[in-house]
Amino acid sequence: MAELVCAVDIGTSSCRAIVVDERGAAVGRAKETYSIERPRQEFEEQDPDEIRDAVWRTIGRCVANTKHPEAIRALSFSSQLYSLIALDGAGRPLTNSILWSDGRAALQARAIAAENDTQELYRTTGCPPSSIYPIAKLRWLREVEPELFATARRFVSIKEYVLSELLNEALVDWSIASATGMFDIRRREWDARAVVAGGVSKERLSQPFDGAIAHAATNPERLRSLGLSAETKIVLGGGDGPLANVGSGAVAPGAINIDLGTSGAIRAAVDSPFTDDRAAGWCYCLNHDRWVYGGILTNVGNALAWVAGLGAGPTPRTRETPGQLMQSIAALPHEPGELMFLPYLRPVRSPYWNAELSGTLLGLRPEHDRRHIGRALVEAIAFDLRTTSALVERAVPNTGPLVLSGGLARSPIVAQTIATVLNRRLYTRENTEASLLGAAVLGFRALGLLPDLAFSRGTVDGAGTTDAKCYEPEENLVGPYSSRYERYTNAVDAVRTLVASWEGKR
Repeated sequence: MAELVCAVDIGTSSCRAIVVDERGAAVGRAKETYSIERPRQEFEEQDPDEIRDAVWRTIGRCVANTKHPEAIRALSFSSQLYSLIALDGAGRPLTNSILWSDGRAALQARAIAAENDTQELYRTTGCPPSSIYPIAKLRWLREVEPELFATARRFVSIKEYVLSELLNEALVDWSIASATGMFDIRRREWDARAVVAGGVSKERLSQPFDGAIAHAATNPERLRSLGLSAETKIVLGGGDGPLANVGSGAVAPGAINIDLGTSGAIRAAVDSPFTDDRAAGWCYCLNHDRWVYGGILTNVGNALAWVAGLGAGPTPRTRETPGQLMQSIAALPHEPGELMFLPYLRPVRSPYWNAELSGTLLGLRPEHDRRHIGRALVEAIAFDLRTTSALVERAVPNTGPLVLSGGLARSPIVAQTIATVLNRRLYTRENTEASLLGAAVLGFRALGLLPDLAFSRGTVDGAGTTDAKCYEPEENLVGPYSSRYERYTNAVDAVRTLVASWEGKR
């Protein structure tokens, strides 16, 4: 009987799990969604216990949906990056999980940058100055909630909190640690200067560990409650971003993955740590010989959900789902639209790293509805990817394929628009759940069952593979989209100038 791995992704909007064999074929799956709390402006949080319980339910259902659950040898985890939870001495949460999209720590991020050699801190940690990183969120807790901060015994990510029920040791994988702003991506250990800048000590953080190591569970009862053997190994895995490169097949040095889910990212796989001279991109460690360099788009699937809800009534029946919206967009004429949407509903990271930019519609007319805003959003995502990809490829020349993954990769209109705007051949895989597949790869690696960071099908190459679909740029639209892109970047610059003038008058 083939040996199996159950891969779990603790995402922002849902937890997903799949059971896969050594070829990467799914033989069981489950998914559960959960909510985001927005108690104040700029605050975005989740209840860590709600997330943890959803993880256990998802795994249990996934195992129950698998024909031979007794063949599952390991649980391997992917997770959202940048989350932060304060725990008391008994390991109970003192805070909600503060999300990547939370913008409360903008002032603290600027203070850290002002007090430190920013370029040196960036070169060491691979993280540009930004409120997205836990280093800034820790500083916020220390300054705004000093009593809570002093009481907290440890600070962890959502994955560390979930895994604390399976492992006695406080462990964090290298890629989750890389995305804190406090991890030395070369030495693979906490950086003393960065930890001090965040206001904590190393003792209040988990021990960094290779994500492709198999650990024995210290809570066999929990495994049995999930329908698993008490001997099932626990594999830390990695962050959803770096693992998307692995799962999409874009893992060879120079290969680029574009991953579009709740947020988005474009990442190049590199075989040594890389930082640029402008701190424009981030670099995270995946394993002993792979790092990923790239940028993050904050407003993607979350912005699409916002557009889908425009004009909706109070009941679910009157609301359009993002999937239904994408079908409506696809019915519009496939050409650059007149409406322009700067979709900056949440603090902007790549390509502008400007938390003050806000959402802006240009060219809005009475005949426009949410379909047109949705199409303008798809174009804006492609335009921001074009700017960010230029930064990435200037630093790390692309010598491999361009692979699209994530939930939005299932939409032909999204894939085709990106291929045309970037004027590049683009591949999507049959299974777009790249982060999950990446976690599964690390699970099999930890068990000693895979020699490389890929399933037996191999990575996507220039000629494609049997499960890869290729999108070619639409030649008749490359020129019009290039003109549209220039107008878009000019509009962003104009709004940045306008917003800066407003800030100066506060």
